[in-house]
Amino acid sequence: MTIAPLTILFMEYPEFDLPDTNNILIPPTTIFYPPLADVPYLDPLLLPSLEQVQSGLADQENNSEEEKEEAEEVQDIQQEQIPTNLPKNLEDTSLETVATFNIPLVGEFPIPAPEVIASSVIAAGTASVVSVAGGVALQAVVGQIKKIFKKIFTKVLKKEVANVKEKMANKDK
Repeated sequence: MTIAPLTILFMEYPEFDLPDTNNILIPPTTIFYPPLADVPYLDPLLLPSLEQVQSGLADQENNSEEEKEEAEEVQDIQQEQIPTNLPKNLEDTSLETVATFNIPLVGEFPIPAPEVIASSVIAAGTASVVSVAGGVALQAVVGQIKKIFKKIFTKVLKKEVANVKEKMANKDK
């Protein structure tokens, strides 16, 4: 029988009370069950009959002949001509012009529509109000928690200091 070096060390200093570590590292028994699954199957009632398949194929052939006739009719129609000589000055047309402003050395930038500006200002204002209110509220909560924990830690530390002083006094006697 061999004695571990730590056992010898603690035999010389009996004031250390160590827990029993003989059964700590034994892992629990675990049972792994195989996964359960239903076997996939195909319900034969959902499959079409041979007559249904043949009638569907016949309908497709009839439809394809009709589509060919319609395609020939469509090809006879002339395509719409897109004008290529658009006016270069947009002010003359009925299109809505976009307001722009000029930044030196960069160029012109469009000014967004008033609806876009209004919605972005409202969203930014709401976000800033919520974040400031949340910060103020959270600061008050954290301050209160600090006061409570400071009292708790002071009491615990005073008790610990008193216990250590008491032990030191008992050892001196």
